Amino acid sequence: STETEMVLYFGCRKRDMDFYYANEWEKLKSEGALTDIHVAFSRDQVKKHYVQNLIKQNGAKVFQILCRSNGYLYISGSAKRMPADVKEAVIDVIVEYGDINKTDAARVLKKMELQGRYKVEAWS
Repeated sequence: STETEMVLYFGCRKRDMDFYYANEWEKLKSEGALTDIHVAFSRDQVKKHYVQNLIKQNGAKVFQILCRSNGYLYISGSAKRMPADVKEAVIDVIVEYGDINKTDAARVLKKMELQGRYKVEAWS
């Protein structure tokens, strides 16, 4: 396929209080501008659930999109620990599904960042 998949991962504390762009993102998905949206709300359940958990749960798909289909992965959420934790999760996925070591996986991710195919939008 010549189409590139675009997936949005978004994390915040509570769906009802923090999911500001839900309608806009769903519209983009319905129009085909976004392939999928994965959201993590860390305070809406007893066990905290974060973006990095979603990345690992969807590891095969994340690897397929990023490394096989030259896809784009946009990550949005808190700037505290999230960017580093998500980056580590993506590297772990590349290691697992790409059958390479962590150093090489970090290089793969850095190349994706330089190409504009891996973006993090974070705030505090």
